[in-house]
Amino acid sequence: MYYVYYLLDPTTGNILYIGRSSNPRSRHVAFSRRTGITTVQGLMQRYSDFTASCFAEHFAIAKHKPPFNKIPISSTGFLNQRHPEEAKEPISKKNKGHPTPPEMRAKISAALLGRPPTKGMTGKKHKPETIQLLRGKAISEETRKRMSISAKNRRKKNAATSTFSL
Repeated sequence: MYYVYYLLDPTTGNILYIGRSSNPRSRHVAFSRRTGITTVQGLMQRYSDFTASCFAEHFAIAKHKPPFNKIPISSTGFLNQRHPEEAKEPISKKNKGHPTPPEMRAKISAALLGRPPTKGMTGKKHKPETIQLLRGKAISEETRKRMSISAKNRRKKNAATSTFSL
């Protein structure tokens, strides 16, 4: 689902920005954070077709000429396109090795409190070909030793915190 949304000046009601997004709420928050201007999200139009949403956004920008829409052309962005193979390696290197700061980890942890844990593969089954791939995968001796040590430490920790006694 694609939305064409309007951000309005709360005092005058003038349109400041028109945009297109599948998540207009996050775009509204990002706009306010980036510009420092408090806005109100106004009229929203919903489209199931991406091309139709592009045309609607372009038409609205051309009609209203909002001050924060610098380029009056609606682009399709990078949708359904892939990076060339030679571009993937530098992007990968750039994105690796950045530790998450403790205050950011605390914010993420607070945001996830109260949410049920993800279920992963609970109640699901692997396809037969996936099972064959997993069975054929050899585990090195070094990895086996680390797994063994980890399991032993886990058992010790559980035994130390257990309140059950005979």
